[in-house]
Amino acid sequence: MLFRTITKENFKKMVEGLMEENEVIGPKSRDRDKEGNKIYRFLKLYSFDELEMDYTRSYSSPKNYFLPFKEDLATYRLEDKGWDQKIHYTIHQRIIIGMRACDINALSHALASAWAIERALKIEVPEPAHLLHPKAKETAEALNFRLGEHNPFFYNLAQLVECFHVMYESKEIILRLIDSDISEFASHYRVKECEGVGAVEAPRGILYHYYGIGEDGKIEKSDCVIPTSQNHVNIYYDLHKLVEELIEQGKGEEEIRDLSQMLVRAYDPCISCSVH
Repeated sequence: MLFRTITKENFKKMVEGLMEENEVIGPKSRDRDKEGNKIYRFLKLYSFDELEMDYTRSYSSPKNYFLPFKEDLATYRLEDKGWDQKIHYTIHQRIIIGMRACDINALSHALASAWAIERALKIEVPEPAHLLHPKAKETAEALNFRLGEHNPFFYNLAQLVECFHVMYESKEIILRLIDSDISEFASHYRVKECEGVGAVEAPRGILYHYYGIGEDGKIEKSDCVIPTSQNHVNIYYDLHKLVEELIEQGKGEEEIRDLSQMLVRAYDPCISCSVH
């Protein structure tokens, strides 16, 4: 599970702690429009008091920090007998606070495209295999499944390995809970007007939820960004690549159709989920 509810006091302490050694970006108002409404931008925070989590919409998207409008990656200098290239590549560590589900979804599409480029260029990207339970690693080895495999036809095989990981890890968590104080699980909650965002790992990917609650405790607005929506771009590009390769191999129309359907089913798309 990738989310946790914390109090406003602890949230403030967390942000201030992050600001001590990191550049923290968040929504803050910089001006007002002609109607007198605040204009919000995602900018560097110098104090917690600048952070305005109740912003309506931002005129400067947090996506600009991942995909800037202009970026100099390299410069060239011509010489008499050739040319010289200087590559400008730096890693700038930032922490962005206050992103909404729509921005997170857009970034997931951008990352999916980046991963597609990595595969096309055969760039080796380290996988967090050390996070996998030893029993799950044994299962992967028994199935001759290489960790970090990006072939979508192995999607269900990867889920099987994940099932072993969840099963054994759950057993260990339950044993720890039995030996710990479980007298109080529920968090104290008072009905009030508020908003909340959560992210949780689901079988098909990451599931993002947003809810706005009114003064009476009823949900007034909500938004779900589900894995099937995020996987659309991968399905599209994988299908395009697969069909091109099958045509080059001289495969017939029926075989191309069958393999294309197998590819889509490998992603296990949930159409009813995707139209929330």
